[in-house]
Amino acid sequence: MESNIETEKISYLFKYINDNYDVYAEIKPRFLYENNIYIKTEKYDLNISIGKPDEKHYLFGKCDYYISFDYKANKKYRSELCWHGGGSHESYNEKDFSNVDKFLSKWLVKKDTKQFTIFDYEKE
Repeated sequence: MESNIETEKISYLFKYINDNYDVYAEIKPRFLYENNIYIKTEKYDLNISIGKPDEKHYLFGKCDYYISFDYKANKKYRSELCWHGGGSHESYNEKDFSNVDKFLSKWLVKKDTKQFTIFDYEKE
């Protein structure tokens, strides 16, 4: 049951990323997370996952679900960047993706237009 809820939440987040960023993202399982969004940038591999905090997690009791943000230098740039990487967990809020925007803004540029049909564009 939990997996279905997490799948639904990651699908909603995946749609948000595809609608607002000009990037190729894919849902790809990762060791701790069955529901993981993988984004490859020029120098970094980004992973965004959804999880449920357990009793040992610092967000336990503060939120129902959290977003896991993870980045690491890809193979080509590991030595140049001295293997930079990191990550964090933040509360998941379906109505507010400002934490997702903050994370992705380090590597990606947000779209400034939305395309409805091949003829229409809307400025944000």
